Amino acid sequence: VQLIDTPGALNRKKLNQYELTAKIALENCSPLIIFVLDLTGSYPVDKQLELYKAAKATKKDVAVYLSKADMLPEEIVNEYKKKYGALSSAEEVRILLDSYAF
Repeated sequence: VQLIDTPGALNRKKLNQYELTAKIALENCSPLIIFVLDLTGSYPVDKQLELYKAAKATKKDVAVYLSKADMLPEEIVNEYKKKYGALSSAEEVRILLDSYAF
């Protein structure tokens, strides 16, 4: 499992060296990407979804995890679960990882 955190990629179109390295890692490492989506307002959701589309373009399996889902209205969580198959708890992520063949 490799964790990559690149929030700066949301603020500009041209990636810096660290973000380019993260992009290469996404393309060449693990066959599964867990994309963390924060709906609490830290970054605009539309910008995050642009990065999600880029992750999907890698042709790898991409799971969406809703960060801070316990702070969101239940209807919002359910909307993203339905639209993206989003996970909203650590238990759901654990089940995914346990069932995934690495």
